[in-house]
Amino acid sequence: MSDTPAPAPHKRRPRYSGKNPRRFEDKYKEHNPGRYAETVEKVLASGKTPAGTHRPIMVAEILELLAPKSGEVAVDCTLGYGGHAQEILPRLAPGGKLLGLDADPIELPKTEARLRALGFGAEVFTAHRSNFAGLPQILAANEIVGADLILADLGVSSMQIDDPARGFSVKFDGPLDMRMNPQRGQPASAFLAKISSDALATLLVEYADEPHAAMLAPVLAGKKFTTTKSLATAIRAVLPRLKQGRLRPLHPPRLSGAAHCRERRILRARHVSPQPARVPESRRTRGDSDIPFRRRSPREKIF
Repeated sequence: MSDTPAPAPHKRRPRYSGKNPRRFEDKYKEHNPGRYAETVEKVLASGKTPAGTHRPIMVAEILELLAPKSGEVAVDCTLGYGGHAQEILPRLAPGGKLLGLDADPIELPKTEARLRALGFGAEVFTAHRSNFAGLPQILAANEIVGADLILADLGVSSMQIDDPARGFSVKFDGPLDMRMNPQRGQPASAFLAKISSDALATLLVEYADEPHAAMLAPVLAGKKFTTTKSLATAIRAVLPRLKQGRLRPLHPPRLSGAAHCRERRILRARHVSPQPARVPESRRTRGDSDIPFRRRSPREKIF
């Protein structure tokens, strides 16, 4: 008798209703672009983003403004899916290097593997699990005196928004989490359960400019919401309709925007030292880091 174990029986994937999958977890072809490239191309051609991926914004404009050159040291403070880094890296050759930072421990290894598969070895690209605020420490740890260009695309990406398990969106029901790094801190559900009404109202005003903060805070603070849909339902109950004759229901993500405002800044710095220069209070706006940036006009704002 042979000692070779019998092969595991084939397991059929769960069937979904309808002609095309609608749930994030059912879109198995979009999750495997290497095998189903034709399906992914069709999704892109329709103007949509394939499940589990992210399409970089303003690539041409960023390359024009940052103007990466061979031999330079570049930093992508929010590596994400790696779309911007993929375009910057070839322009740094020969002799250049890009450091990619990202706080998401789930997506960072996937992005590093994709860029490695494209031929970017450790000598030209390194990935670091860190918030962009950790840039000075990472530069110092790698004995890099300074960076020639820095890109920070602040906010969440499609990989987080589209996945119900991450708890960022109310498109599909999922756990109310909203953490970029699920291994640190507390989920949004625990945060709401502990915060006071006054503190939540202040947060909504300070970080989201929420005009209905005074109405929302007493209903949400100190309450237990375990799923994104339960939070959305509570918000709709408080604000079922907008004023001034608009009948469309108020969309719940206005609350989630308090912690995850999608604001993008293009940073260009020469010789950024491991210890960042302090920015005078007069030059700062709410939530700014210590790295100087060019103030944008309203036409440059992207949400």
